[in-house]
Amino acid sequence: MNRSLQAGRALLRGRLRAFSTRQMVKEEELRARLDELLLNVKQQSVYHLGYPYNLQPLYDDLRPFMDFFLNNLGDAYAQSNYGINTQDLEREVVDHFLEMWGGARQSDPLWGAVTSCGTEGNLLGILYGRTFCEAATPDVTPTLVSSVESHYSVPKAARMYRMPYERIASSDIDGELDYAAFGEACKRIVHGEGGSVVCVVNVGSTVRGAHDRLPRMLEALDKARVPRSKRFMHCDAALSGLILPVISEAEEWHFGFDKGADAIAVSGHKQLGTPVPCGVVCAKREHMLRWAAGTPKEADYVNTQDSTIAGSRSGFAALALWYTIERRGLKGLERDARECIAKSRWLVEELERKCGARARATRCNPFSTTVVFARPSPALERKYQLATTGDIAHVVVTPSVTEQVLDLFVEEYASELYQAHEITA
Repeated sequence: MNRSLQAGRALLRGRLRAFSTRQMVKEEELRARLDELLLNVKQQSVYHLGYPYNLQPLYDDLRPFMDFFLNNLGDAYAQSNYGINTQDLEREVVDHFLEMWGGARQSDPLWGAVTSCGTEGNLLGILYGRTFCEAATPDVTPTLVSSVESHYSVPKAARMYRMPYERIASSDIDGELDYAAFGEACKRIVHGEGGSVVCVVNVGSTVRGAHDRLPRMLEALDKARVPRSKRFMHCDAALSGLILPVISEAEEWHFGFDKGADAIAVSGHKQLGTPVPCGVVCAKREHMLRWAAGTPKEADYVNTQDSTIAGSRSGFAALALWYTIERRGLKGLERDARECIAKSRWLVEELERKCGARARATRCNPFSTTVVFARPSPALERKYQLATTGDIAHVVVTPSVTEQVLDLFVEEYASELYQAHEITA
């Protein structure tokens, strides 16, 4: 064997040894990073109060399915040839929500899908609305209309779809839509500008937990003589979509397809609790078909109609939703909702009792789980991960929020207010 070949082999062995050593070090670094991350998320989960997430998902039985690529490709009602999916369970999930949202109490065929989050549901519902209204006013782009309290995904949809956007005033007290102003704006858009309106109904607004009342919005549209062909009603029920329907005495705020909705979106990881962000969107089937009719021929390889925004959709999310709903049942969902509402009322009472006049900004709307109060210090905001805007902050009581953490927060918040009062006195 010549010397050059021997030298080459020796060099290769040296490089392999060095690579192996680096890999061992890298594995140790990876493990250290993962351990650090696990410790951090455990610590952050203890004092979480500000965002509407249920941090106690039930999914131990689902861990084996993490070893598979579950992809609910395309439309769950028009399956592709990809067989590793949970689309049969997805259809059952949709049926659960349609039953909850009055699907059986009306005659229009309905459709639905599991989404990645509530925002995707809003984007799809508003897209269906734009397509529907375009048929009535082909020369004028439909206007998106919502309360100033609406989630940021609503103006995002307006920008994405290049729709004019009309923001309507809401009550300074509870954040509910100003129905008179809503009716006047829609009247101007339809009769004065020759347009049409895609209207968003807040079913638990982001900051104040406000509930717009769908029947009152429809009354305002009827009074403004806006024909059905020039209006589309999308309900953003990201949080309260799993609360109001299971509380019988909240009938004044009930919404659904039987009450005039064209599309409804909800988050799955909020009140319900899932290990991954997800949601559900449902709509009248005619709206889905109108959009899906534009499916390009190039999409034929998925053997499905193009009805959703995402092509590949998480089969694990659908599985988690199905499993959680089956485990909780309607009675379990009602129990969770009532407990969260009760804890929210208790939090308001405790803040008012321990903070006195300093708690004058504290409020919780009827059948809401969002408690609004005067904004605390940055330190308290960070500790409890509070969502803030302007001079207010809020706590959202989900099933994972305990009375112990709420009690600790009240004590620290009250103490902070009294200290600030003493300093300024």
